[in-house]
Amino acid sequence: MSIYTKKRIAVYLLLSLLLVTVYTFQTVSATGIEIFGIKPFMLIPAVICVTLSCTLPQSVAFSVILGLACDAVSGVMFGKYALLLMIIACIVRFVSENAISDGIIAALIYQVSVYIVLTVYKLFWKIFIIGSTFGLGTEILGLWIECIYSIIFAIPIFFFCKWMKGKFGQDE
Repeated sequence: MSIYTKKRIAVYLLLSLLLVTVYTFQTVSATGIEIFGIKPFMLIPAVICVTLSCTLPQSVAFSVILGLACDAVSGVMFGKYALLLMIIACIVRFVSENAISDGIIAALIYQVSVYIVLTVYKLFWKIFIIGSTFGLGTEILGLWIECIYSIIFAIPIFFFCKWMKGKFGQDE
């Protein structure tokens, strides 16, 4: 077995370990560390960090599998998180190749950018689709507390992915 194949297997094993860890934390452990009823949303930082450290096919596969696993237990329309995370992975990859580098600051900028888009989406949904702004301020405040809370957990994920990229390289 060539060194290239061994490195590729190691990357996929580490991505699988990260996927299981993030999934378990999101579905089981995060409930125990709620702040004012808000728990960290680990899926977005994990996808951003993996996208910055891996190839596009690896990051898309990671995001779709993680999204489908969370769709299965969340009670939302099946495929919602998978599609959302896949779109985030593709956008982050495109922007990181053309505009912003792939450092920790870039990862945090991407995270905040995703939450800005989610805020605009929530505003649009509540105002134009539902037609009511009841509770909108509380929902948006909760969304941004979730963003800040998730950033705390994004930092170790970023450094794990950076270590993985340095140790095993990025194969195209």
